[in-house]
Parts: sequence; C-alpha cells; structure tokens
Amino acid sequence: MLNFKSIFSVYFIISLVLIYLSCLNTLAAEVEILKPSEFIIPFITSPPKIDGVVNDKVWKEAVKLSLNFQIWPGDNTPPSENTFVYLGYDAKNLYVAFEAFDCEPDKIRCVLAKRDNIFEDDYVGVFLDTFNDQRRCYAFYFNPIGIQADAIRFSDGYEDFNWDTQITSKGLIDNRGYCVEVAIPFSSIKFPEPDFYTCWGLHIVRVIARRGERISWMPRKREESNWLLLEGHFYGLKHIKIGHPLEVMPVITGAKVKEEFKNNSFKLSPGVNIKLGLTSNLTLNATLNPDFSQVEADAPQIDVNLRFPLFFEEKRPFFLEGKDIFDTPFTVVHTRSIVDPDFGVKLTGKSRRNTIGILLASDASGGKLYDESDPRYKKNALFTIFRFKRDILQESEFGFIFTDRQFSNSFNRVYGIDGKFKLKQYSIIFQGLNSHTSSEEGIRTCGGAYKIDLYYLGRNFYWGTTHTYIHPDYEASAGFTERKGFRSYKGWLGYNFEPKDEKAILRQWGPSFSSFFLYDTKGTLTDRILHSEIYFSLSNQTEFGTWANSNYILYEGRDFYPFSTGIWVDTLYSEKISGGMSLYFGDAINYDTKRLLLGKNFGGNVYLNFKFSDKFRNSFSVARDALRERNTKEIIYDVSIFRDSLTYQFTRNLAFRTIIDYNSFGHRIETNFLFTWTPNPGTVFYIGYDDLMSLRERGRYESDRKMFFMKISYLFNL
Repeated sequence: MLNFKSIFSVYFIISLVLIYLSCLNTLAAEVEILKPSEFIIPFITSPPKIDGVVNDKVWKEAVKLSLNFQIWPGDNTPPSENTFVYLGYDAKNLYVAFEAFDCEPDKIRCVLAKRDNIFEDDYVGVFLDTFNDQRRCYAFYFNPIGIQADAIRFSDGYEDFNWDTQITSKGLIDNRGYCVEVAIPFSSIKFPEPDFYTCWGLHIVRVIARRGERISWMPRKREESNWLLLEGHFYGLKHIKIGHPLEVMPVITGAKVKEEFKNNSFKLSPGVNIKLGLTSNLTLNATLNPDFSQVEADAPQIDVNLRFPLFFEEKRPFFLEGKDIFDTPFTVVHTRSIVDPDFGVKLTGKSRRNTIGILLASDASGGKLYDESDPRYKKNALFTIFRFKRDILQESEFGFIFTDRQFSNSFNRVYGIDGKFKLKQYSIIFQGLNSHTSSEEGIRTCGGAYKIDLYYLGRNFYWGTTHTYIHPDYEASAGFTERKGFRSYKGWLGYNFEPKDEKAILRQWGPSFSSFFLYDTKGTLTDRILHSEIYFSLSNQTEFGTWANSNYILYEGRDFYPFSTGIWVDTLYSEKISGGMSLYFGDAINYDTKRLLLGKNFGGNVYLNFKFSDKFRNSFSVARDALRERNTKEIIYDVSIFRDSLTYQFTRNLAFRTIIDYNSFGHRIETNFLFTWTPNPGTVFYIGYDDLMSLRERGRYESDRKMFFMKISYLFNL
C-alpha cells in the first residue's frame, strides 16, 4: 500500500521528467528557429570604448560574423579581402565593430568629409530592419575613420539621406586595414516592443572603392529586386530600456540683409523642436517657428525663412521625422508648402502591420500677402494631414490619405486611396484622388487624379508602363503638382548584359527604350517623346553612354518635331580626381511667343572633383545651353553657368566652405562663405556671408545684396 511519501516521491519524479522534457522542447524550438543566417545577439556586461580599436574584452562576448560573399562584380563569389563584424547590445545601445582587412592598406580611400559625403571612400555598412517587414530599414554607413552616413532605405533601393539621427562612431587605419566601432542608441530608431523572440532583419556590407568591389554577409540574388527579402535575422533583444526619450532642440537664426536702397537691421528668430518617444515605435513631435536656414545650408544662398522658399528637399527636423509615411505616387504632401509655420504637431509610428501619420500645422504666410485693412491680414492657414497604411501579403500595402488646408473662407481638401501589389518580379502601383476646393469668393471646384503603374524587374530584362490622369480642376494645396489637365501614357523596356568573366573590363552594358504620350482634356496629342539609350560600365569605375530623342510638341497651335542626341561619361577611377561630362545637340523650341521657332540647340556640362588632401577638396562645374536660328545662325540665347566650391574640413565637425557662382544670363556673380560646426544632427552652428553682384552700365560688377546670416541650435536629451 502506497503511503503519502511514496505518492509524493512518484509525483516529484514525474514533475522533474516533465520539466526536463519541457526544457528539451524549448531548446529544440530555439535551435529550430536558428538558421545559418540567424543568431541570438548577446547582452554584453559593459559598454566598449568607441575609439576605433577593437581590443576591448567585451567584444569577446559579442557574436562574430564573417562577410563571405562578393556580390559585385562577382555573383556570390569569395571576396578579395577578409571582413569580420561583431555585434552585441546593452540596455541603451546596439554595438557594432568592423575589422576590414586589406593587403594594400596604403591604397584605402578615405578623406575627412562631412556627414553623408563618404561614398567615394572605402566604407562599411549595417542595415537594420527593426520591424522585420522587408519594406524599409535603417542604413548606417562608415568610412575608415568613422565618418557617418545614415539614411532610410526602402525595398526598391532608394535611400533618403535627409534623415539624420544620433550615433557614435570612430575608425582607425593601420597596417592590416581598418577598424570601425559604432554605438547606435535604441532611442534613435523605432522598433516594436522587444522580447527575446522579437526578430530584426540584418544586412552587413563592405565596399572597396579602388576595385569597385561590394562584399556582403548574406548572398545576393540579382533577379530579386527587393534586397531586404534576402536579409539575415537576429533575436535576443530583451533587456532594452529606453523609457520615453525626450529631445528638446532650441534654435536661433539671424540675418542682416543690405540691398541697394535698403539696409535692414539684424533680425533674430527663435524657435524650438521637441521630440517625445511615447513608445518604442510611436513618436510625438512638436515645433514652434521651425527655421528655413536648415534648408540647403551648403547652397550658395541660405534660405532664412523667406516667403518663397527654393524648391529643395525638406530639411527642417520637425518635418523630416516620419517623412516617408506621407509619400504616395502623387506628391499629395509636400511640407515645403507650409511656408512659414508658427507651430506644428505630428504623430508617426507603426504597430504590427499598421502605419499611421498625423500632422497639424499653422502657416502664417498666407495672411502676410494682404494689407492691414484687409480682415485676412495676419490670418493663418491651418493644415491637417492624415495618413494610414496597412501591410498586406509579403511585399504589398494599401493606404488612405487625407489633406486639408483652410484659410479664412477658403479651403482645399484632398482624399484618396493608394496601394502596391507585388508578386515576385511583377509590381502594380496605383493611386486615386479627389479634391474639393472653395475660393475666397465662394467658387467651388472638384477634380480628380489617378495613376497606375505596372512593371517587371528581373535580373537582366525589365519593362514597365504608366498611365496618369489629372483633371484641370484638381488641386493639392498641401502638395506639389507640376502639371494639370492631361492624360499621359509611358512605357519602357531594357536589358542589362553581364559578361560571364567577372574580371573582364566590360562589367555591364545594355540598351533601353522608352516612349511618352501626353494628351489634353480634348484628346489632342500635345507631347510625344521617343527615347533610346545604350550604356557601358567598366571595371575601372567608369561609365559612359549615348542617347537620342525624337519628339513632337504642339505649342500655341503649331507643330514641332525636335530631334536631339548626346553622350555622357562618369568616372571614379582616380582617388584624387573624379568627374564626368555630357554633351548634347539637336533641335529645341524657343518658347517666346514673339519669336516662336524651332532652332538648333547645343550644350552640355562638365564637373570635376579634386581631393588635394584628406581635408582639402575642390569641386568645379560648368554648364552651357545655347539656341541658334536655323538659317541665319543668329544666337537667340547662349547661357553659361560656372560654379566653384572649395572646402577645408578642419575636423569631422568643423569646416569652412566657399562657393563662387557665375551666371552669364544677367551677368551675375555670387560669392558665399560659410563656417559650420556640427557635432551631431541637432547641435549646429552656422555663420556665413553672401554677396550677390551684377554687371552695371558702367561695366563694373556692383553688389545688389549682401547678407550676413547665422544659426545656433543645441540638442538636449532629457
């Protein structure tokens, strides 16, 4: 007869067996998920010193990976050099170290460059698909001394370098090659709530510039257009503690403008940008008086919150956060249309398969166009933008967008759907929109627009077709529309030939053909373009090609049939000198209605980059476009533009740059001087001087406008 102790002993033994079997099943499950392209990232006990020397004991705790595939020019062949990468993490940062061996270290290409300007150097890169959705990822690149370039990379290969974030990196070159150490704060990127089984996608690459060689941790299938589908993966992120990171960035901009008949006093404009991480994948941004001096700070003219901004990509930090969420086939949202915002609030993020973006902004620019006696004087326009996307299937998505701009008694509202469906190499992209507009006088109009793209992208062969329609009354006040009132059709196809010998001088070449037809709302053909081109890519990093266009244009009731052809060449063969040129000649229309004709057109451009040292470089370019009357050879116009930019990079954060521009149309000369100190993307100091001169009747160049400008901002991480 069993007593209590016997029953308990049997129960205890059975429990131990069940626990043991459960552990075996758990271990088996973990082993089952770990493929050769997957690993568990280790939690390291202490952070490494980011100094470019991979000798910290902590790197022995990290996982070690080897880059074993040359993906260009080779097709997953062994690389010419060894590259090892170490990864680990702690509660605040992801740590990456690169050991890039080189048998000819004296030939490593590297200069002391500004951020995002390292792609003529050797470099290494790591790509983090934090949502493991194979649609977008964070791309981080580093040259041999650790100069950074960061971007958002999308499934089609496009990279948005307007995005900047906080990272720490340092690199050193030695007699074995070079090493780079990196710390990426988790607060600088977005990701789902982490646990041990949360999966992140990963790619790692290295580029050897002098050989045009690209090396990868994962093999590459050239017939697969979405590189992210071929990524590796890692697990184990379970000790991350980012809380609710708060960034506060006060900004002060100032300018003093002296014109021919006016001398303005020095004006200061304060502002502030705030960023709050509500969760690891949801961010709230707010701004008061965001400045325009951030826009193209390296351009000859610094835009200091002018009424009519130059059309450059958005650079204001507030509008850059989650910018890609609002992108659609039509440019329904172009935040530069919010010209002079007093304040703005934005919520962006992704949860599982759902992506959301909400933007509210008040724009003071509209009310400044009216006299003080007008009731609309100093009234603001209110922008409301809503965007929702849902991932479906493996590479497809469906979305909705709504924009609204209200000013006084007028409004413009746009709403519509869009989507992308991809099946292997085939893709369909579409969007349908409708707009409702009411003017100040109460006149209401409606107009629609739609677009559908179908294309195929294979290893060698590619083709596509696009149909677009925009109603004459379609309007998108929060976006950008280049042309309205038309229906167009476009098609293209091409083939890339790749010689079997990977060591051949000719690495790739191919022809392409395209056609474009545009009709007005009455169905009349107004534009036709027939284009053909052939290009050649050589092993010495030189490319060249030739093209021809046969066009038809209906303008002011007259038919024109211009034909043009040209050649081009680009090269990165030399470490010290790089550049390119293009030449074209043929026919072009003089669109002046007082002298409407088809003339002989010729022109081209040349650009050269000189690297005098690792700190000192110069860029020079010249462009020319001329039109002559066919019979008399009379010059209708002949315009040349020269530009020379000289840069001295004292340190990775401190630089001086000067630009001299000459435009023969109007005989204008502009000189620009700029000192920049940029220790991180949020903390900057700019101070510069700009002088615009024109040729006067006395035969001398005299100043039309002189401008002194500055900007100071500081990023507080709270």
